[in-house]
Amino acid sequence: EFQYQHNTGSVSGAPSPSFNEFSLAADNPNNPFDQDLTQFRRRFVEAGPRVFDFVTDNTRLLVGLKGMMGEWDWEVGYNKSRSQSVVDSSSGFVRSDLIQQALDDGSFNPFGGVLASNQAAVDNFTTDVHRSGVAHTDVFDGKVSGPIMEMPHGALSAAFGFEYRQEDIRDTPDAQFARRVIVGTENTAATGNRSQWSAYSEFIVPVLENLDVQVAVRYEDYDDFGTTTNPKISARYQPMDNLMLRASWGTAFRAPSLVQTGLGATNESPTLIDSVRCPLTGAELDCGSSEYIANFSGNPDLQPEQSESINLGGVWQINDNMNIGLDYWNYDLTDVIDKDTQGLLVQEAKLFAATGQLMGDVIVREPQTVGEAAAGIPGRISFINDSFFNVGSRKTDGFDFDYSYVRDIESLGKFKFGLDWTHVLSFDEKKTPTSQTEDLNGEYRRPEDRWSTSLDWARGDWGATARVIYIGEFKDNKDLGKTRTVNSMTTLNLQARYMGIQDTLITVGMDNVFDQKPPYSASEFQGYEFTTHSPRGQFAYAKVTLTF
Repeated sequence: EFQYQHNTGSVSGAPSPSFNEFSLAADNPNNPFDQDLTQFRRRFVEAGPRVFDFVTDNTRLLVGLKGMMGEWDWEVGYNKSRSQSVVDSSSGFVRSDLIQQALDDGSFNPFGGVLASNQAAVDNFTTDVHRSGVAHTDVFDGKVSGPIMEMPHGALSAAFGFEYRQEDIRDTPDAQFARRVIVGTENTAATGNRSQWSAYSEFIVPVLENLDVQVAVRYEDYDDFGTTTNPKISARYQPMDNLMLRASWGTAFRAPSLVQTGLGATNESPTLIDSVRCPLTGAELDCGSSEYIANFSGNPDLQPEQSESINLGGVWQINDNMNIGLDYWNYDLTDVIDKDTQGLLVQEAKLFAATGQLMGDVIVREPQTVGEAAAGIPGRISFINDSFFNVGSRKTDGFDFDYSYVRDIESLGKFKFGLDWTHVLSFDEKKTPTSQTEDLNGEYRRPEDRWSTSLDWARGDWGATARVIYIGEFKDNKDLGKTRTVNSMTTLNLQARYMGIQDTLITVGMDNVFDQKPPYSASEFQGYEFTTHSPRGQFAYAKVTLTF
């Protein structure tokens, strides 16, 4: 199997923002305040919007062999994939060193008005940027499965397998980012490589005619994180032909990604509240949501995530047309990998309130003014050194419910209705083993409910599907100091298909038919919570799938 994908596109954003990087002397002809300005913020609209043009090429090769040895199946395979991206700017990127020169010599007027900026100066501090990235993955795996022996209620079956994986990434931003002269734009630099191998075994034991027990164990060896062994046991019980009950328990292990450990210094622009200054000044600049500079980098000291899970549930076939499924899940995770820049500011505020000390190595502040020093108010934030970290623990539980109904109407075709609903009962987190447990269910980024419902129709070579997707409301970031709700979001997707041509499937469709916008969130620079909601509006597509 060989797959190649080539993508091109363009992304446009607001003009470059600045966050107190520049100064203007009192005697500068463009300074109307007759005093030195060391802190001011603006967007460089003179340079136009920031525009990225990107090209991405993805290739994937999969080869393998499979066969039988007596009653045993065997399979080996090799998978090689490569992804390469190139991003170039076409407008809107500006350099801080050249802007400061233009401010000093008066050729650039940051306040506009009668003394308008010299276009030649704007052209001089506008620059082009380039970024490239590449990722490789090689995987070699194999497995065998078959019966071991006959038991009173069926065959004892087993499966054994192995996998060897090697991966590397390299993400290289423009050298101007490394020199930190690009204003107000994030960049990423990452490099890393890893190899791992794993082996697993699995046994299915027919304890009774209607009770099967599965026992499995997986061993993994990482060249950078050592070894781990994780067991799993599950059971499937069918007391009646139309009722199946299931349960499982197991542990799991997830090593940090290469980006999480190998990310180089990255300039970010998070929207934050200065939790230290806000209660002291009450000023909008300190208490309102403002953008700050964060130096974000990978953390080579991250520990792997570990988890324990319990699942209980069943499926009830009410009749030939109707099925209901219900599952309860419970996850207990430790050393969860996360990032929380606002949380650092809250942590510093607690430290300052208790001891008068600041986290100077992490949150770097400007020198205090005379008035601030007299009032005991720390200086404004200059920049923040941030990284990924391991959360103490995270516990969550909830249930999944699914319902399906199929009806074949001879003159109209076959109809299938489906409903999938996930409800979170609890979501508790401890930042450290000694900190208090926080109830985060329904809080920022964690809606309690998600569901989707669909209606599918098929008749002959034709078919169509309508799907409604719902994401429940949740509270905006409580660290912003105000109680807000991020509203729920409901979208409709439509699709039609035709299979009248041999070995060919023709599909046309439209996602987000009514062009719903993501609900507003004050916590994000984009105006919406991007890990929960998609900004993509109404999207039409057509595709042809050929089977060989």
